[in-house]
Amino acid sequence: MVKNYFIIVLILLIATSCSKNSDNINTSAYPESNGSTLALDLSTSPIEAKFIVNQLKSKTYYYNLPFTVSEPVNNIELYSTVGIYQKFTILSLMGDPSAGANHISFKPVINEYESSDVISKQPEDGLYIIKNGLERTFVYNYNYIKENKNYLQIKKKDSDTLSFIAVKLPLGAQGKEIENGKTTDPEPIISKNNIKIFPGTNDGLLKIKYELKSDLTAAKGFYLILKSAILIIVPVLEIFILFLITDRSKKRKTAIAFIILELVILFTMLVFGYFGEFIGFDLIIDHITTAILAVLASWIIYKEI
Repeated sequence: MVKNYFIIVLILLIATSCSKNSDNINTSAYPESNGSTLALDLSTSPIEAKFIVNQLKSKTYYYNLPFTVSEPVNNIELYSTVGIYQKFTILSLMGDPSAGANHISFKPVINEYESSDVISKQPEDGLYIIKNGLERTFVYNYNYIKENKNYLQIKKKDSDTLSFIAVKLPLGAQGKEIENGKTTDPEPIISKNNIKIFPGTNDGLLKIKYELKSDLTAAKGFYLILKSAILIIVPVLEIFILFLITDRSKKRKTAIAFIILELVILFTMLVFGYFGEFIGFDLIIDHITTAILAVLASWIIYKEI
């Protein structure tokens, strides 16, 4: 069994290694232990990753990763190669029991889906993120390679065993419940600040649900203004103007104009909300129901004219 302090080493290592200048880190400064870790930094854009190894036996290792990568940086000390394919990646490296911690850098290609897109069908990727407003659900499929080995035409030997998966969440991110009060599934082996360590091999999916910290005061204020306009300001203004108009035909035309105005405001809420990133599936429902109430009120007024 890998020693417990190796997990602490990994936490320190991932915190340092996923920075912009991480290729210059001094891995020999950390205590030695055995293991291999896939370290993913979700706080960067684009997401960065390291494949960290420490004191492996002297042989060639092959690791099949369930996603493709870009911008790999091979490590001459590990005699590493990175085979990039459409749906997966094969890392090969030479172990050295006398060497300290070392790593290979790359950027994982991670597809992102809106929550409304995955209601009826689960994504078939090995690694992806589901978005709902500021909420994110990170998903890693442990079984992806095994379940799709024939389809992916992987003819090499089975992947060597990955010891750990380390995930660094964005700073200030708050865990959100997946089920039964848990914000991750499975539970992390260890969690410290925004870094979580999970088993490298398991069955099923690794899920981490969290909410991004973001200063959206202006966007939320704009949203409240538009919602106030569509529910209060526009209807009140409509009633006031219709009260001043005596011609029945003009009243009907004015009522129709206000209905169109409310639909335009709804469209504006959806567009600005989407690009402002404060809208999610739940807020889309909120916008639509708000618009229905507002348009219904205007229609009642129109029918009463």
